[in-house]
Amino acid sequence: MRPSISLPLAMSLILSVLAGCTGVPANFESLSEQWRSSFDAAETASRKGDYSGAKKNYARALAISRKAGSNTYQEARTLESLAGLEKEQGKDTEALTTLLDCERIWLSRFDPEKASSDNREIGLHLIEIKLARADILVKQSKNAQAITLLKEALSLADKVIARDSLKHETIIRLASALALAGDREGAASLREKADAISGPDHERLDGKDTRDPAQLIEAGTEAARGLNYEKAEKLYRQALAIQEKGGPREKESPPNLENTADACLGLANVLDANRSYEEADRYADRAIAILRRGKGVAARENYLNALERKAGINLHAGNLAGARRAYELAIELAKEKEKKTEYIRQQRRLMHALVTVLVRQKEYERALAMQNELAEIEAALYGKDGEKYAENLSQLARIYYLIDDKTRGKAAYEKAIELYSKVPELNPAVITDLYDEFAANLEKQGEMQKAESLRAKAKKLRYDMVN
Repeated sequence: MRPSISLPLAMSLILSVLAGCTGVPANFESLSEQWRSSFDAAETASRKGDYSGAKKNYARALAISRKAGSNTYQEARTLESLAGLEKEQGKDTEALTTLLDCERIWLSRFDPEKASSDNREIGLHLIEIKLARADILVKQSKNAQAITLLKEALSLADKVIARDSLKHETIIRLASALALAGDREGAASLREKADAISGPDHERLDGKDTRDPAQLIEAGTEAARGLNYEKAEKLYRQALAIQEKGGPREKESPPNLENTADACLGLANVLDANRSYEEADRYADRAIAILRRGKGVAARENYLNALERKAGINLHAGNLAGARRAYELAIELAKEKEKKTEYIRQQRRLMHALVTVLVRQKEYERALAMQNELAEIEAALYGKDGEKYAENLSQLARIYYLIDDKTRGKAAYEKAIELYSKVPELNPAVITDLYDEFAANLEKQGEMQKAESLRAKAKKLRYDMVN
């Protein structure tokens, strides 16, 4: 399934693909990075035919995505892929159940009367789910139910798809599905509807230079979302080529500058995903140079986001110094932006990322100071008796052990475990890893009995999570 997605959301997904840096405790990764790591491992296992490994990693990704405060997009995305795996294995009943769970998540966020890029993206996901469900129902000879689902998908397509090329493609797919379900008359009607859609717009999918750069960027984002990086790179480069053909005044107009920055960032992220880090960094710099000159709140926000993306590219490339510089500048901008708000979100996310970099640079004292600052900020927001504070304590515990402060490290682990034990419906993946970490450190201290007890708890929770 390859639905469309909005540019900011696609970029955030591409950014989360890490390049496998070593020598750092895995738990310093953000939840998003942990999810991406498990999700990618599941996808890789699935491609290799290792269904057992794929299912295990999807289960872990699902557990991480369901952690309090996580993005429901990750949960839905995981369920979609898990359903695909189940369907491929011939487990149609399980796949239907998984698809229904996924559909419920998207429906909880979908407003059919609202016109927005995010709502359009959700609608496209719902169309793909209905197509998948209908395919299974046809195999089960439940053609009437399948036809009902396909008609619902068609109604959604009419509401959420504005671009003729994508609408044409979707209607053709629906027509083929209707034919398989036995509704040949309905299928013929849909093919006529598809033929009536403007041809030139559909032809522009071939990437002719006459296309609007904004459309090329949108198509590039859709291709990147489907992991078709070769196509995405081609479309982003075509958009940039069209921008360059304009005269100096035309290229410097605000809409064209915005298109150029979007294309540069899109291309940077595709190149980052393909591990062409040096070229990715150059395009990120080009976008930053444009966005730095912008005025107003939106421009400042885009500049800040571009810096964060540059930091991520450098981090993936192993350029810790470059990542640190970009994160530090982004943090200063975020502090300025969020100093008047009660909920400082981006600053905290950037600080967590910078702590990771500082640990990798073995600047443990600086990392400890920043992690303590984060703990105080988040304690003021959430208190010292909940899951957020437990997260900070567990990260502080790791740093304490890195600087050989076993006493404070042990106390921080114990307090974190105590707080986690009070959290209803706790994500098992978090506590099992914490048990294992703490046990490993206790073994080094010679406290074998307590370490063995923690490992036994972790083993039981992990078994329950997978089964």
